[in-house]
Amino acid sequence: MYRDYKFEIIKNICSFNVKNFDLGHHPGTGYFKDNNYFLLISKNASTTVRNVLAEQNWHYCIRPPIDVEKFYVIVREPYDRWLSGMAEFLCNGFKNNQTEIDSLMDNDSFIRMLVEIGIFDGHTAPQTWYLNSLPMDRLFFYKFNNSVVDRLFKDLNIFVNYEDQKRSELLGEQHNIKNKLEYKVKKLGLTDNIIEHYRFNDLILLTKIQNLS
Repeated sequence: MYRDYKFEIIKNICSFNVKNFDLGHHPGTGYFKDNNYFLLISKNASTTVRNVLAEQNWHYCIRPPIDVEKFYVIVREPYDRWLSGMAEFLCNGFKNNQTEIDSLMDNDSFIRMLVEIGIFDGHTAPQTWYLNSLPMDRLFFYKFNNSVVDRLFKDLNIFVNYEDQKRSELLGEQHNIKNKLEYKVKKLGLTDNIIEHYRFNDLILLTKIQNLS
């Protein structure tokens, strides 16, 4: 459904042709301090990071100030992010009704429908959507994994104990749903169909990133 939306870098500026793509969020939302800016991207450790940054007196911004020198961005492999984002979408949509969600997970037609539509909200929207209009040469990227928050905070000179809130939540319903969804997607041979939604946006970005930490 959204596979025709394309990410490009035009005159060193990130551009994502959004057309009618509107999720009610603002591209570029993040936290600012000392000319540094952390960009919020859903499902990329944003909840954990923003809570710590707020405690460290970073300022929440709808759009980055003009004097930002470095943008810090966490990027995630699109397929894994989709599985995690869809698990959260289902939990939110069905109010954590595990019985109802389990029933849907057993329905092949429902799984095929999810994959065909692909993008439902900010948790499954292409990551490049959040980068729209940002200068590529000031973006510093971090690869999402278990150590990404520690690596980011070290570079930002933040040394505090923190709780990885989303990870603790994933030990419950969302983690189970993600695993079930991944199993069904692979069983039905739909992995490439999901990746196709990100072929002309996130996958283009990942091939162009040179300073990925």
